Order: sequence, then C-alpha cells, then structure tokens
Amino acid sequence: MEITDRYLKPNFFQENNQAEFRIPKNKIYSNSIYLEHLGFTADTADNVLYNKLTGALGCIKSAVLLDNGVEIDSCKNCGGFTGFKNKLGLPKRVVNKVNHETSSRTGQILRSGVKNDNTITSQIVGSFDTQVIGPDASTSHDGLVNLSFFFPILNQLPSVDTNLFTDLRVRLEFTADKFDLFSIQDKTTSQKIPVMRLQEIEDPKIAASMAIKSGNVPWLAYEHDRYVMEANAGTAAGAEQTTSVRLNGIRNKSIGRVLIQKGYVTTSAEKTGNDYGNFASRSLFKEKIQVRVNGANLFAEGGLGGRADNATCMDIMAVCADAWGDYTLIPYEGEHGCGVGDFQADPADLEISTYVDNVRLNKGAYIGFHVQGKANDFFIEHKRTCVTSDVNSAAYNSAGSASLDALSCNVYFEVKKNLMVSNGKYIVQYM
Repeated sequence: MEITDRYLKPNFFQENNQAEFRIPKNKIYSNSIYLEHLGFTADTADNVLYNKLTGALGCIKSAVLLDNGVEIDSCKNCGGFTGFKNKLGLPKRVVNKVNHETSSRTGQILRSGVKNDNTITSQIVGSFDTQVIGPDASTSHDGLVNLSFFFPILNQLPSVDTNLFTDLRVRLEFTADKFDLFSIQDKTTSQKIPVMRLQEIEDPKIAASMAIKSGNVPWLAYEHDRYVMEANAGTAAGAEQTTSVRLNGIRNKSIGRVLIQKGYVTTSAEKTGNDYGNFASRSLFKEKIQVRVNGANLFAEGGLGGRADNATCMDIMAVCADAWGDYTLIPYEGEHGCGVGDFQADPADLEISTYVDNVRLNKGAYIGFHVQGKANDFFIEHKRTCVTSDVNSAAYNSAGSASLDALSCNVYFEVKKNLMVSNGKYIVQYM
C-alpha cells in the first residue's frame, strides 16, 4: 500500500485563541489524523511545566470537525474530559504512552525493593521528565494527539474521503488561562504553531476501494452540558446541600456513557494555581449522587456515595470504572480528606515518595456511569456536606474549599449518531 505522510500548517492561527486546518479535497486519507507540536515555549525552563493532568493537550478548549459549515463531530469544553481520558488505562500504559505523547504526568508505577535490613519497601514513581517548557522550540516538550481522541467518528470511518467531504475543516479553540496550562503562571510563554499529519492513500486501486460510496456509519459522539452547585459558604458545618437539576440539552437522544467532572465556578491562584488547574475533579465530603432517566432511578434507592468514612467514594469509583474501564489514580487522589496531615497517616510512613504531593490530593473524584438508552428526561440529584477548618483541619485543607464554594459540574455524554451516505451525498442524524 502506498501511503505518504502529508503535513499541513493551519490556514488560520491566532495564538491562545483559535486555529483552523483545511484538508485538501479529492483525496483519500487514512482515518489516523494527528495534531503535532501542540505546546509552548517559555522565557525560561526553570520549573515551568505543563498541567500534570492534561499536559500539552490542555491548551485545546474545543475541537470541531466541519464540512461545508456543518458540524460532523466535536468535543467542546473538553479540558476536564481530556484530563480524565489521559488517565484511562493501567499505570504502565499511562506512563509509557499517554504521558510520553501528551507531556502529562497522570501515570504512576509502584516500584518495590528490599532495604538493607531485608524489609520490603514500596515507592510510588512516575514519568517526571517529559514536561519542561523552555526557550528553545526544538527542545521544549510538546504533545501530539490522534484526532479520534476528540472525534470518535474517525474510528468508524474506513477512510477520510474528501471527494465526499468537499470542504473538510478542523477548527480548534484554545484557552489562554495560565492557571489551567502551567505549574507556574508568572513566566512569559509563546504558543507553538501546531501541525496536522495525514496519511494519503496514493495507490488508485486501494484509494478507490477505501472511498465512502454508500451505507451507514454509526458512532458515539461526545456532547457536553453543565450544572452548578451553588456556594454553601454560609451553611453550618455538617449540613447537607442538595443540588437538583434537569439537563435539557440531552433530551430525546440515545445516550451511552456519561462522565461528570467538578471544577470551580470562580478560579483563583489558591484554588487552581497548582499542577491540575481547574481541569481536576474535586472530591466532596459525603458526596452522594442519584440520576433519574425517564423518571426511573439509575442507581439503587439510596444513590451512590454518602458515607462519612473514606469509603464514601468507593462505589462511585467502581461504577465509573465499570463504565469507562481502568483508569489510573495516585494514592488519595480520588478520596476526600485523605493524604498528608493528621486525618490519615503521613504518606512518608507508607514510604510513598514525594511524587505524591499535596496539590494532587483529592482531585481525581470523577463520576461515571452507563445509561444505554434514549433519555426523554434526564435528572440529577447531587449532594455534598459542608466541611469547615474547625471540624478537621486536614480534611478542610485538602478538600474543604470544594465542599463550600460554587462548583461547575461538566457533564460529558456519549450520544448515538449516524452518518448516512448515498449517491455521493450524506446526512448526519441522531439515532
């Protein structure tokens, strides 16, 4: 098979704002399309690192695949979703592949050894040398991503046929929020110009056999909605707050999996000026959730979560893993009020290395589940309990703010769509 790599520069690029790639027409390309050189340079390499959760991909706020002005596939407000997807897989895969490609630090590996006194010791280690952003564009680390990461339709298409898609474009919207992008925000940075890599099928016979002529291409697209848990700063410690919301953007659509990521409504250096930015998913004290689809509870009557001990999140995490598969968390990342401090044993006592640092604790508390059906009505009841510093200082310092302040809960849905092709034309429709 004759395949040639083709590199495209963006037809339009505005730093920290937007870029657009226009894919040449009358060609047949492989469905593997990559964005390369996603990243930044900095005026100094001293301690300037990418967001540990999203890596260089954190700069992409939204990605849209268009043809003749019509949206085919998209992933919008995707920072929180990107962070979670960078965790998918067992630790070794995350460290060796995901962290390497994206310049993130989501993976951790448990390394065991034997001390001089013949006792066994374990230490958490990770990929910590792939993030440095420096002044030299050729050596400053960046990221690459297969566009199927944002556009699942590419996994289902036999090829990218620009005889069918005659004005195919990829439009990227970037974020300029340094709290979300970098570990240090006071350095001068410049965004690199990304490059698109396509694989053109040059053999005429093979290209003809891969052309999209007719038929149906079903896939699970990503859609986004959000709701707000209002601030409960005036609530007494121990009082429960309930947020009840009906999401209308998803009505009358067939849903697959769902993910909820919880960030702050109002960002600040104290809240998000750390290694995860506002792409983290904050743990909440005695968090509890129930979802009703078409009037029926999705979970058992009591819902998921709600316990006051460290097991409060275990059923939530288990259901999330059932839906989305294995995902990697460092110790205490998905639990509330755990980690360094008197609320739990000091990690040093467990011989967990300094790779487990405070800014990463309690920030991997995702909620995920299956729906697998058409939602004429989608209702969420989400609860948390107020924590104040005079109740438990360690629990408050690690996650108390998230139990008090307003939270923006980003909801990512898999939605069933279909590309129907006939006589050289197509339509995109919900299933």
